[in-house]
Amino acid sequence: MTGSIRSRLVALLMGGLLVVWAAFAMTTWWLTSFEVNQLFDSHLSQTARLLAVTTLHESEEHDLDGFELDLHTHGYEYPVIFQVWDEDGRLLMRGPKAPWEPISHFETEGYTDTEFDGESWRVFTLTLQQPPHRIHIAGANSVRKALIEDFMLNTLKPFLLVFPLLGLLWLAIDRGLAPLRWVVREISGRESAHLKPVPEKLAPEEIAPLVTAINALFLRLQNSLDSYSRFTADAAHELRTPLAGTIVQMHAALSARDEKDRQRGLEQALKGLKRLNHLIDQLLSMARADPEPTADSFATVDMHALATDVVSEFTPRALENGVDIELQAERPVYMRASAELIQVLLGNLISNAIRATPKGGLISVGLEQGSDGPCLTIEDSGPGIPDEEKTAVFRRFHRLQATPGPGSGLGLSIVQAVAKAHAAKVTLEDRVPGPGLRVVVRFPKSATCKTNDGFQAGISDVEAPVRVSSKRPDASLMN
Repeated sequence: MTGSIRSRLVALLMGGLLVVWAAFAMTTWWLTSFEVNQLFDSHLSQTARLLAVTTLHESEEHDLDGFELDLHTHGYEYPVIFQVWDEDGRLLMRGPKAPWEPISHFETEGYTDTEFDGESWRVFTLTLQQPPHRIHIAGANSVRKALIEDFMLNTLKPFLLVFPLLGLLWLAIDRGLAPLRWVVREISGRESAHLKPVPEKLAPEEIAPLVTAINALFLRLQNSLDSYSRFTADAAHELRTPLAGTIVQMHAALSARDEKDRQRGLEQALKGLKRLNHLIDQLLSMARADPEPTADSFATVDMHALATDVVSEFTPRALENGVDIELQAERPVYMRASAELIQVLLGNLISNAIRATPKGGLISVGLEQGSDGPCLTIEDSGPGIPDEEKTAVFRRFHRLQATPGPGSGLGLSIVQAVAKAHAAKVTLEDRVPGPGLRVVVRFPKSATCKTNDGFQAGISDVEAPVRVSSKRPDASLMN
């Protein structure tokens, strides 16, 4: 929605006022017309009956001609005209300005409308039995119309004064919008390095929700900036260490005179480069997981097929470490998710499990459709994580002192970020029976979706669990 709020408010107020004014004018016009017409019709009826009494009296005294002469020579301007006719159709008497022809041909008692002399008239006809006379009395409709118009004009004049007040209305609305300008000044005065909240107590009630939302946005932006700054500093520190060690080893290899010393230096430099490569991969994964995807970007993911691919990818590495890895999935699971991020999540968990599990140990990857939503579990037979460390391990670059092998301390941070993007919850539990660690990723029930065939995940059973064992290099994946 674009345009000026001030102009929109003025237009709405004036439009509403015009609608009310028009409705009031139409209602007043109708009611006034009805009342005036009723009043004039009643006046015609009463005048006709008074005239009937006078006519009866004058006819009894045989002086109708004298009564008519008095009416015409009195000099007053009568608002009505009238005629008195006998039963033979003879005009007995007429009022000033009344025509010689019948005003109306309506012979029964009642009201009619007629025109003569280019003017519209309202006529009331009264019939008398004794003597058998017919009285027509008429009033000009122009008188009624003029009275109605005068009444309407006097009634609606005060409303016309509203239009000159349009300028005052504009100024009043401008004054009322001052808090919005205050919010704009407060926001424009914020620096990117310090997004302090706008004082909510000073905001009017109508825009308090807006100020609250802006402050919440400032808080999220500030947290993101702080997190980015910490991440940049930590990443620079973590990259510097393997890079510096590799440079030292390369210099040592170049300056070594003995072939064995040179070979040893190159091997150490290669290890440093591998660690640096792993750290860069983790940082890239973190960068992909940090911008939380929206649910609109999710698609239907076959979790069984995805888990199978990831386990198969890590099988050679598990073989190299002498670790057995298996995938147990008794039922197919379909959910709406980002397949790329789920692969990152599962890959980091399996990678951590392989690094922590001693030779001859077991890693079990479980997948099931629970009543509360899809659930992914990874168990290993390593040393596990102490309870006091189970919260800290989710922080970036945090590593356990006893963790064997190279690592960056980013794995579980990436897992947490991916889980958060999918509204999932990650919990670390002790393996039963121990020792070992059991990582559980519980996705919300809303993530469950239907397959293209219309069958909801978790309904159909497969023949047997899927198992991939690193102790059997030629093992095939079985559904």
